[in-house]
Amino acid sequence: MEKMLQGIAQKQKQGLLFYRDPRVNILKSEVIKNPAAPAVASFSARGPNLILPDIIKPDISAPGIEILAAFSSAPISTTPGDMRRVNYNIQSGTSMSCPHAAGVAACVKTFHPDWSPAAIKSSIMTTGILFILAISYMSLYDK
Repeated sequence: MEKMLQGIAQKQKQGLLFYRDPRVNILKSEVIKNPAAPAVASFSARGPNLILPDIIKPDISAPGIEILAAFSSAPISTTPGDMRRVNYNIQSGTSMSCPHAAGVAACVKTFHPDWSPAAIKSSIMTTGILFILAISYMSLYDK
């Protein structure tokens, strides 16, 4: 039995452990109402363009403030001898919002595999405001 457990531990370290019937418990997340949402971060670009005022960007925005994200395994401190590392970190920026937008596009693609990237972008752009209005409408009666 001990030898079998050592073999399993070794395979786990190597990332080779597979399960025939993998299961996971997904816990309910906490809902936090933020009256400032949805709002574009102060450091984000927004339209209209000063040179070409007819161009209004961004076409799509996504959450990008204080996102828990994977982090480099490099040491987090510059102090000699301090070798602490973290796997995750709270970050903000365009690189944090991009996975949200890509995830939405991937979700749309699963329901419409024949749609072009332009059609997917159009569907996100033309339905996003409906979601915002629905949330605002629901919040009126949520009190």
